[in-house]
This record gives sequence, C-alpha cells and structure tokens, in this order.
Amino acid sequence: LVERSYIYDPLNFQRQQLRIVTLLPGRRSTPLECTIATVDLGSDELVYEALSYEWGDPAGARMEILLDGRRFLVRKNLWSAMKHIRNRTKMRRLWIDAICINQEDLSERSHQVGLMGDIYRKAESVIAWLGEKGEESGLAFSSLKGLAIYGYYEIGLARAASALASLLERPYWRRIWIVQEFLLARTVIVHCGFNHASAEHLRAAGHLYGFGVEAGNRDLWNNRNLKIRIEESPGMRLLERRCDGLQQSIHDLLKACQGSKSSEPRDKIYALLGLASDMPKDAITVDYSISL
Repeated sequence: LVERSYIYDPLNFQRQQLRIVTLLPGRRSTPLECTIATVDLGSDELVYEALSYEWGDPAGARMEILLDGRRFLVRKNLWSAMKHIRNRTKMRRLWIDAICINQEDLSERSHQVGLMGDIYRKAESVIAWLGEKGEESGLAFSSLKGLAIYGYYEIGLARAASALASLLERPYWRRIWIVQEFLLARTVIVHCGFNHASAEHLRAAGHLYGFGVEAGNRDLWNNRNLKIRIEESPGMRLLERRCDGLQQSIHDLLKACQGSKSSEPRDKIYALLGLASDMPKDAITVDYSISL
C-alpha cells in the first residue's frame, strides 16, 4: 500500500482511539508536510474533517510527503488531493485512512474499519475528492454558479449539462466505501481540482437541468438524453439517497450497491455495516486476518 519509514505508536482499542493528521499550510510548489496525533473518538473537543477519495492503482506511482518530519509515501491520487485541499495560511485537521491507519497491522486495520461509520458521522465535514480537473470539470463548476444566479434559461445549457453528467460519472462514485462516507456525513463538500461545491448544490443543479427539459428549453430539449444520463449517473443516485435519508436493511443495501467496486471482497459487506438499519454494531466483527 505505502512504503514508509514512519513507525506508528499502537492505539488503545478500548478507548476507541484513532489518529488525526494535521496538514500544514503551504503554497502549491512547497512539499506536503503533516503531523499526526492519537486522539479519542469520544472526546468532545475533537474537531476534524474526513477525506473521501479513490485509492487508485495499487501498482501506480508513489509520491512523498513528510509525516512528523519523516518520509512517507502515498499513492498519487491521495497526494494530489492533499495538494489541492491544503490551505495557504491555515492548518487542516484530517482523518485520512491511508495515513491514519497502520495498514500493515491487520488487527488495527480491522478495529479502525469497524469505527469508520462513527468516524465519518462525527467529522465536521467530509471532503469528497473526485480527482484532478478535466476538460469538463471547470465548465461543470462554473455552470453551478450560473445556475444559482440565472436559473436554467441560459444559452449553452446542453454543454454545461454534459459537463455535469461527466462529473457525476467519474470513477470516484463507483467505490463501495464512498456510500457510507457520503451518506453518514453531516456536510459534504465535493472537490475536483481547485473547484468545490456542496453536495446539495450539485444535486440541485442536476434537478434544474431536468426542469429545463420539461419546461421546453430548446437547447436542453434537443439534447434530452442528457436528463436521463444525469439521473442515472452513480453520482446523482448517491446524491438523491443522501437527501432521502431512508433507512435500509443490509439486503437492500447490498442490492443497491451491487455495481459498486472494491479491491477487497470483504469490503462489500464491511463498507455497508454502518448504514444497515437491521444490523447491530456487533453483529459482524470486521477481521481482515481471516482467510477467504
């Protein structure tokens, strides 16, 4: 997963401890520097954001950050996320699974995955990292501002709707873990490159394009397949489920998420435990040491 010279101090599982990374401020050109601290999840003073992202190719390039002054290698997509969300003047306290969990310690990994529902539920906000900017992403985010000001009767809406559809079809939305991360969050801020918007704003934009078709906007009517494309995108489906707030059984969740992806087969179950309305917390013990 990562190559590291960093040595973790053990966590106290009885106290539901976890680690929080502080991302130090810096300019775009400066190296990524972090500190890491052990905290109790139940502490009333604990304030942090949680990062939701796609891990990416396990065989891909590794990028260097400094963790407590020591070299620590992470996958490129995480490195890019940290570069883009870093503040130039303020520190950011973050929970990032690839750094905060000792991935080489199966007992710790199992314990922390068992806490992930509570970790994302307690976070002040969840940062949903879709990836670096693309041809469509700048237009999609700029159109969100236009929609807020002008509504959907704007010239060139079909192109903007297509850009939004592309954003909602990115690989990020197909990860099994983001279902829990997204639905349990108090607030979700969606980032793509240096652009960002709230989950609610993104959902409202999808609906406005649909209303534009129904109202007979010529540009959208001539491209009305875009309405279906947005509605059926994995991103829009998740945004709608966040708004619905419906409780679901483990059976219903497994059915709804059968197209979601995971490199670890056990995560098809583990990733949904925090959402299942019919599963007591101790019904299934997360354990990565058990052979399949």
